[in-house]
Amino acid sequence: MTTHWLNWALAIAVLGFTAWTFRGLRRDPERRRAAWLAGLRGASAILMAWIVLQPQFRRRESVAERPLVGVLVDASQSMNDGPSATPRRAMAREWLDSAAFRQARETCDLRYFSIAKNLVETVPGELTFKGTESGINRALDEWARRYGHENAAGLVLLSDGLDTGAGPPVSLGLPCWVMEVEPPGATAARVTIWQVEPPRRPVAGAETSVRVVLQGWGVEGKDIPVELWSEGRKIAEKPLRFNRRGEVAEALLPIQPERPGTYAFEVRVADAAADAAAKAQPFVVAVRQEGRSVLLLTNTLGFEGKFLRRALTTDRNVRLDSFARWQDGRWASLG
Repeated sequence: MTTHWLNWALAIAVLGFTAWTFRGLRRDPERRRAAWLAGLRGASAILMAWIVLQPQFRRRESVAERPLVGVLVDASQSMNDGPSATPRRAMAREWLDSAAFRQARETCDLRYFSIAKNLVETVPGELTFKGTESGINRALDEWARRYGHENAAGLVLLSDGLDTGAGPPVSLGLPCWVMEVEPPGATAARVTIWQVEPPRRPVAGAETSVRVVLQGWGVEGKDIPVELWSEGRKIAEKPLRFNRRGEVAEALLPIQPERPGTYAFEVRVADAAADAAAKAQPFVVAVRQEGRSVLLLTNTLGFEGKFLRRALTTDRNVRLDSFARWQDGRWASLG
């Protein structure tokens, strides 16, 4: 509460000028009129001085701007579909009237928009689900351009995800919360084989294994038998269990071919959830004879040693170590 010195100066000037005018009223022959005018001038001067000398009150108010959150509601006709008891539009209205939205309105600036052919700002009570088109990607891009400024905290999307506007995918720089407007249906059980990796260099008489990579949906906690077949008989089996939906797991199926040659195998998943790729996955394994190691020592470098080394290296099962003696008596490796 303050009174500026200019107000005092103005009040003194008004009172002084009024007092100076009283000198002229003294020369007025009509005393009654002069007294009446002097009273009016004096009262006016005193009132004006009183107004000017009123103390000034200065009050500062600051209002915190609440973060903006956009609520985009799909207003197309597809929102009328869904379960007869709770269609999608009923779930959307239930979200708009939920305790979470009421609490968010206390701390955020919620603005509601309907998505149909265009993005239109609205209020929850005026939503009608009669739109003939649903341009979700186009509406998200328009909202980000118009309202995605520095004060925007994000947006909430209430939609069934059916975009008929054929708009390109949108990358938003803000969080986007998508609410569920229809309970998820039962997931169809499915098991598929992604990869079958035979042994690289199997040797006759030695045990090796086949690596199988599988992925399963809707079979959590269930033992899935993975079988290895050859020539119409099952030679190996291993149960595999998936702990969560979409998990990738692998199984090692042992094989032990007795003789060298080419063998045809087939991986089978013996479960009703197996797709076409998992019911029968054939592959071929080439088995070679167990390798032999040969040490070749020659006293001189000649054509005989050269052709002998070439003949031995043509056999893939032979590991050749060749050495030749130099004139000084040292042995040199020829590879």
